[in-house]
Amino acid sequence: MSVVRFPAYRTILCATDLLPVARRAAQIAECLGAWLVLVHVIDHFPVDGPTPGPGAPQDRFVQEAQERLDALGRRLVGWARTRAFACVTRGPASDKPAQLVELEGADLLVVGSWAEETLTGALGTAAGALVESTACDVLLVRP
Repeated sequence: MSVVRFPAYRTILCATDLLPVARRAAQIAECLGAWLVLVHVIDHFPVDGPTPGPGAPQDRFVQEAQERLDALGRRLVGWARTRAFACVTRGPASDKPAQLVELEGADLLVVGSWAEETLTGALGTAAGALVESTACDVLLVRP
């Protein structure tokens, strides 16, 4: 019988839109004793007011997203006994996670699949771009 060697993932970056993909990433991190990095990429903002400035709607949107991600990180740390930190970054959803993988030295990127990808059975544009541009393994988690 042959022995299957599992890669030694030490840092798992989870690009999450605050859905159950983060819980799955936490389960994997717990099993492997890995560091979990939660990231929420904001690539566009709702248009509801004046142009950016101190206290602009965009700043409040980012702050609210950061607070929700921080709360998610606290719940996952308590539930999965994983270490996590959260950050919210602006930029194209297909570019930022790959950049953060390199910055954080991640061994595994965990992302959720989008509804249209699940329906067609094929990777969509953003997920396909992530797989192509990311230097580490990528795990696509179904919702």
